[in-house]
Amino acid sequence: MVFNRGTLTAHGNGRRLETSVMQLFTVRDGRIAEIRPFYWDTAAVTRILEHEVRQG
Repeated sequence: MVFNRGTLTAHGNGRRLETSVMQLFTVRDGRIAEIRPFYWDTAAVTRILEHEVRQG
């Protein structure tokens, strides 16, 4: 298990979010087999990933 604090950037719209992420690593035969991220504020992550509002 790893706890990180950092900045996420959405490539589609350039929005940024400073947040925390806990990552659960599964190791098999001495190698990382899986990484499961758990975002601290999933609502904030969803907001930065939303499409730009269409201007009409």
